[in-house]
Amino acid sequence: MQDMIIQGGLILSIIICIWIIVDQTLDWFRDAPKRELAILEKRYNTTRDLISYIDKIEGYSPEDDGYQEATTLSLKKNERILVDLHNISLIEPRRPPAQYRGSSSGASFRISKGVYWRVGSYRGERIQLPDEFKIIAEGGTLHLTNLRAVYISQMKNREWVWSKLLSYEHDFQQGLSIIHVSNRQKGSGFSHSTIEDETAFICFAIDASIAYHNEKLDILRDTMERKSKDLLGEITMKKSEISDTKTRRSKR
Repeated sequence: MQDMIIQGGLILSIIICIWIIVDQTLDWFRDAPKRELAILEKRYNTTRDLISYIDKIEGYSPEDDGYQEATTLSLKKNERILVDLHNISLIEPRRPPAQYRGSSSGASFRISKGVYWRVGSYRGERIQLPDEFKIIAEGGTLHLTNLRAVYISQMKNREWVWSKLLSYEHDFQQGLSIIHVSNRQKGSGFSHSTIEDETAFICFAIDASIAYHNEKLDILRDTMERKSKDLLGEITMKKSEISDTKTRRSKR
């Protein structure tokens, strides 16, 4: 009798645990639209903050020596500091060791019991793997101005002059930005953050610095305004979806 009571208690405990897990899982799925809404609202607010940053940059005047952001960088004539980004890592391409791929052929001859002599040849080819970006300096400061980007750390210093810019790209998922300039054979850049809003600001600051140099801040603003408008539309639709779902549940 006592064993049956113990077994019954164990079964009841298992049932309760399963019910709690199922209930929590259902709550997680039910709350998914709210989580998506929170992400959209955060992205919208970040976008508006970046547009405000453009307003700030447009207020700079190269002729106004009285206004200048605080920076440790030695500035050139008519150079304006836009932002100093701290705790940035410098990355450069490094060539990994080559690999060899091939096969052998030939024949084996029995000399005595358990002893064989093999003759043949090996054919192989050397395969050079593509370059990989490696961190070569950490904890540095990236200075972004209307003329250049300058990375300064205890280990390495680098400069990218915007007048020599060939191309640049961002990898938001890995938190990387690579810049190609005409006076350097290979691209190099920065490893910064994989946190979405931090990465967004760092990448945007680089975009704004280049746009300011090329007098194309208005184009960057239009792009951000369109993105802001699209996000606002998605937020409105998501709120409507949540409201409709709440109404259907209240009618049950």
